[in-house]
Amino acid sequence: MADDELDPVMEAQIEAEVETAVAPYARLYPPRVLDELRSTLRLALRSDPYAQDLLKALRPRVVPEESNKVNLQSFATPNKKDGTGRS
Repeated sequence: MADDELDPVMEAQIEAEVETAVAPYARLYPPRVLDELRSTLRLALRSDPYAQDLLKALRPRVVPEESNKVNLQSFATPNKKDGTGRS
C-alpha cells in the first residue's frame, strides 16, 4: 500500500474524527471556513506519524469468537535475521 493511500477503515476513522472536531464550529463559521478546517485536519491526520499512532491505538479491536482461542502468532517477537518471529 502506498504511503498516501490509507486503508478504508483508517479513512472512515479519519472522517469521523474530522466531523467530531468540526461539529462545535458548524454554527459559528461559514461553510468555506469549515471546509478549509476539514481539509487541514484530514491532511494532518493522514500525514503526521503521531496522529497515525493515535488513530491506530483508537482503532476497534477484533473480538475473538471464543475466549479460549488466542492467536499466538500476534505475540511472537520477530527474529532479527529473517523477521518471521521464529528462533
